[in-house]
Amino acid sequence: MTRGVYILYAFAVTNLLTYVQAAVQCGATLSVASGAITSPCAGNPGHTYEHEANCEWTINAASGLSVHLTFSIFDVEYHSKCEYDYVEVYDDQRLIGRYCGTTLPPLLISSSNRMRVVFHSDRSVSKKGFHASYITSYPTDCSGEQTFTGVKIIQPTGHGSFSVYCSKGCVYLARRFDGSVEFYRKWVDYQNGFGNKAGEHFIGLENLVALLKQRKYKLRVDLTMWPPKSKTGYAEYSNFDVGGSNTNYSLTVGGYSGTAGDSLHGHNGAQFSTYDRDNDATVDSVNCAVANKGAWWYQACPSANLFGSYPDSHVCPQSGTCISWAQWYLEYIGRNPHLYSFRKVDMSICPI
Repeated sequence: MTRGVYILYAFAVTNLLTYVQAAVQCGATLSVASGAITSPCAGNPGHTYEHEANCEWTINAASGLSVHLTFSIFDVEYHSKCEYDYVEVYDDQRLIGRYCGTTLPPLLISSSNRMRVVFHSDRSVSKKGFHASYITSYPTDCSGEQTFTGVKIIQPTGHGSFSVYCSKGCVYLARRFDGSVEFYRKWVDYQNGFGNKAGEHFIGLENLVALLKQRKYKLRVDLTMWPPKSKTGYAEYSNFDVGGSNTNYSLTVGGYSGTAGDSLHGHNGAQFSTYDRDNDATVDSVNCAVANKGAWWYQACPSANLFGSYPDSHVCPQSGTCISWAQWYLEYIGRNPHLYSFRKVDMSICPI
């Protein structure tokens, strides 16, 4: 960090010594995994930051990682539009925010592997300044990848890292399109996730809960019928949440919109069930996961069974055991929806 440069001028006419402070240039390029940034201070009274400072720090993380910036001290001259003194934070070239006053900025996370921090002060008021620490880590979700489609490693806040399939900023919870992965599985498999993220898979309930804790997401279900129809439809839910393991991953869902009909309405409040963990709402000894050859948030006989068996055509050999989304099939075909199976299913969550 470069300290302020002071230039001494002697004016013979007035015989006065006048000190003029030149603009302070400071900053650095930081490439280590963690570190700190502090506003420039030259021992000013009260340890305030220097006047006329123009500083820029560039934090470079390794490819595939993001930068997490946390402010612990913040006192910069206030203005309603932060026009005098301010701190600007950039996600590479995109401005995340401009900050001044005494309110700590929120935790700031880049979507790229580069973050820039800019500090500017004018020649008048000087405050205590700021202190911020940073770490480099994987991004918390796919929201910074609006043009990317493929597999990426993420790390939700307070959770370990894992790979996901991203598309247009959304995280895919499950993909089914060829029957290559068996979905009739044990409880522990659904907790941890399974399959190939580049192909058919389920993200895992524990990973899903970690994602949903950090911000609000909408759920989207995309469905494709078998040829010759090959018709596509979707359902979106603006209210979507899944509880922790102590609730057996209970489902909260609502706010439907779309073209495929609301087949999750009757599943709101249901707990997750597998063939070896019966948490459905039936009062008898029937395990809906066994009866429907799948795993799901079952209340009783389901109107949705997206993790059922995958047949080699639209015909479900055993009623209710295949990939069903009853409401759309009833509206479109008008016959028993549990005898039909969809060819392709995508479940994803997208930030709101």
